[in-house]
Amino acid sequence: MRRISELFSVGCFVFAAIAMVLMCVVVIAQVIGRLFGILVPSAPEIAGYCMAASAFLALSYTFRNGGHVRVSLLLYQLGPKLRLKAEFVCLTVAMLLSAFFLFYLVDMTLETYKVGEVSSGVIAIPLVIPQTILLYYFCCCSPANGLPSH
Repeated sequence: MRRISELFSVGCFVFAAIAMVLMCVVVIAQVIGRLFGILVPSAPEIAGYCMAASAFLALSYTFRNGGHVRVSLLLYQLGPKLRLKAEFVCLTVAMLLSAFFLFYLVDMTLETYKVGEVSSGVIAIPLVIPQTILLYYFCCCSPANGLPSH
């Protein structure tokens, strides 16, 4: 199970890197296009979607490799038994909040798909595309956050 979790984490990291490169390409194309009077349609929207995708998709990989700063000053002041109970409470609250967020994310994505909502830019991008990327992260890669490799 840990190997599958690691593969999902690395896969998300690769997609995050691709999204970041695509964001840079779109922004550079927009800057060069402005110099020559060429419009790059919906460049800010596409760059924004890529930035959000790269941020979310890189989270599990970063956590697994100890890249997140964990605020544990209070936990280290507690004794071993109390620390275990406090961590259990924190993880339970985090799991409940994640489940709540996931429920409404699925609901929002399905509603967007049914209605056929699109972005308001020059290119009408179906909003279900960026929402599906976020949903993919939450369904597949968020559980990997509970399995740090260090």
